Amino acid sequence: MNTLKRLFLPAVAAVLCFCMGCETNELLKLVPLEPADISVEKLIQRLTEATDPQMEYHNCKSYLMKQELSVVKAGVKDVMATEVRFQAPDKMRITTFKDNRPSFVEIYNGGKAWKVDCSTGKVNRVPDGMPIQLMTLFVKMGTPSLDLNKIFKNVTIEMDIRENPKVYRLICDAGIEGIAPYVYYIDSRTNLIQRFETVMYAQGEEYLYVNIPADYTRYEKDILIPATSTVTLMDTVNISRLKEFKINPVFAESDFLPPVPFSHQKKTLRDAFKNKKQDKK
Repeated sequence: MNTLKRLFLPAVAAVLCFCMGCETNELLKLVPLEPADISVEKLIQRLTEATDPQMEYHNCKSYLMKQELSVVKAGVKDVMATEVRFQAPDKMRITTFKDNRPSFVEIYNGGKAWKVDCSTGKVNRVPDGMPIQLMTLFVKMGTPSLDLNKIFKNVTIEMDIRENPKVYRLICDAGIEGIAPYVYYIDSRTNLIQRFETVMYAQGEEYLYVNIPADYTRYEKDILIPATSTVTLMDTVNISRLKEFKINPVFAESDFLPPVPFSHQKKTLRDAFKNKKQDKK
């Protein structure tokens, strides 16, 4: 199930900075379906065999993912880029670029997280409660060694026999008040995800978040990832295109720490210079 989680990282990252989950299921329209003819564990196995047959992704200790993101709202198109860096066991850095310059950075490191406005240099610690719980869940979804049963409190499976071929539906509940279920629709023939849904909260309103993956492509030796995905949220359509994916790159530890304020850097340099003068005496 490892690549199942990663498929939607870039698109989710694009909205994570201003969206939080909500517990309402009405927008998801989760009408009852037929009982599935396989178990959750069996479907996880099939997904893994289809997307990560050599367990390259599952066994990797780090990865780098870059994508181009086209944002269309009210007929106006804006283009940006995102970069995701992951380092086991639980470190992640998400950078948004505008005009080839970093504009916003989110950093997660072992249960602590920060958001950085690159234009002002302002660093904000992600507060406890819902914000850090949501980001923790997001990082777990992007952790290669974890499967859905280890991430979510409850995972159920149903199937839609009205479709041909039939479609399996996984409903993943984090068990956290205020976070909606994450719902995956999987093609029973290809064992690939064809749709992902959840509910987001933004600007005081609830919105259905829909992600449609496409153009499944092999990366590294044999890791299958959708090269494009289309996300609909509110009146905005985000079209992402995967530009680069590498496993086991080497990252600096500082990549997963908040930047040091310039004022603190100057004080540190002054103290170091002062100590050096005293040593000479």
